[in-house]
Amino acid sequence: MRILVTGGAGFIGSHLTERLLLEGHLVTVVDDLSSGNRDNLPKHSNLHFLPVSISEWANSAGLEEFDAIAHLAARPSVVDSWENALDCHERNLTATLSLLEYCRRAHISRLLIASSAAVYGETSEIPTSESSLTRPTSPYGLQKLSSEQYLQLYANEFGFVGVALRFFNVYGPRQEPTSGYSGVISIFLEAFASNRPITIHGDGRQSRDFVFVEDVIDAIFSALTSPGLATGFTVANIGTGQSVSVRELIDLLKPHFPDWKAAVETSGGRAGDIQTSRADIAQAKALFNYAPRSSLTAGLRRLVESTLCLEEDSKVSKQSTVDHASK
Repeated sequence: MRILVTGGAGFIGSHLTERLLLEGHLVTVVDDLSSGNRDNLPKHSNLHFLPVSISEWANSAGLEEFDAIAHLAARPSVVDSWENALDCHERNLTATLSLLEYCRRAHISRLLIASSAAVYGETSEIPTSESSLTRPTSPYGLQKLSSEQYLQLYANEFGFVGVALRFFNVYGPRQEPTSGYSGVISIFLEAFASNRPITIHGDGRQSRDFVFVEDVIDAIFSALTSPGLATGFTVANIGTGQSVSVRELIDLLKPHFPDWKAAVETSGGRAGDIQTSRADIAQAKALFNYAPRSSLTAGLRRLVESTLCLEEDSKVSKQSTVDHASK
């Protein structure tokens, strides 16, 4: 298959690109590198990289024959969507509409978009299913919900397969501490590794459904390549069906950093944050045979090992540079 991945140099996008290339697909990545990193992508003869924004590409590109598009490019931050509302609107909603217009013109048969649990807002239905009320409490959540509604409208009107996957809190290697998907984990890791205090926003009892990136990639890959999806709109939660509190998360990470001696501090809550988040994943299981394989304990261990290896490689590289310069 010929597949376009927007945001393909980012956290989730680069993992998807690797998986698609491994399975023998032809992949085009569109990423303006505002948050992605070209080094996240492998050198591969089946990979074509375009360093432009989604709106710029969609409004000027020729009508290429892609079998499917995975739209992962976004500004995934609740806080940032309040502080930089216009820019986030442009990157999250306007970019999606530009891509939908491209799909209409190019007669793309399948479009998958990355949505978010933020569409639900503060819900009393735990675990939360796709039929739960959607009441976003942030511009980011509203932008994702509006993107879903645009996708539903276009898929039904123009007869293509439109899939929205509502990601819960995705974590894993290549995630930046500023990531909006699961920034709390990468922020905590950075604090543990540098022996700095950890700051909890709120009382620390707020809980999240943390899902390892490889499980998310399984769901995306299936949704992109499964032949049996019906024309029209489909939506599914992607999580684990389990949740832990922020304080429990700290307890799970502590054993990996026995030399950490700093304190856990608290501060006020943040605008748009919700108290409890946990996915009902029955629909994803039924549609895509989705079954998360990584426990939080195992996923965190792999993330810590990956992070420490990168730090060690960086130290070796810097030392090598110093040694070379001194000769």
